Amino acid sequence: MNKSFVQHIYDRQSQREAVASNEAVAGWASNVICVLFPELSYCSFRTIEEIEGELRKLENQLSGILNATKACYNCDNEQIAHEFFNFLPELHRILATDVFSIVNGDPAAKSEFEVIRTYPGFYALCFYRIAHKLLKLDVPLLPYSY
Repeated sequence: MNKSFVQHIYDRQSQREAVASNEAVAGWASNVICVLFPELSYCSFRTIEEIEGELRKLENQLSGILNATKACYNCDNEQIAHEFFNFLPELHRILATDVFSIVNGDPAAKSEFEVIRTYPGFYALCFYRIAHKLLKLDVPLLPYSY
């Protein structure tokens, strides 16, 4: 094996910035989307308390993901996570508007349920809107991870 190549790879490995894995970030975002849109049906809640508990858990997970990202040493990650979750009602409103627009703009769309459940473009919009809010909260790196 070429020693200079191995050294090059080692140098890159040792200089990489600490950030949560793309899988962790995308999994967290998918769970946020699932809470907002039960039509996705891979998570369901029987009580308001279960939903509140899940939202608290997701807020704590976001704080943990932000803490694992060492790109911002002076960030108040708990406050950032809190601000993101305070934005959730507005995020849901915006995404509901997106669904409405898709249903009214796509002659093939039969219902809101169909758009939420089967349109990959809607799912992509959800990720975009989450990433955009994180970017607006000055979160480094994560909005680009998914």
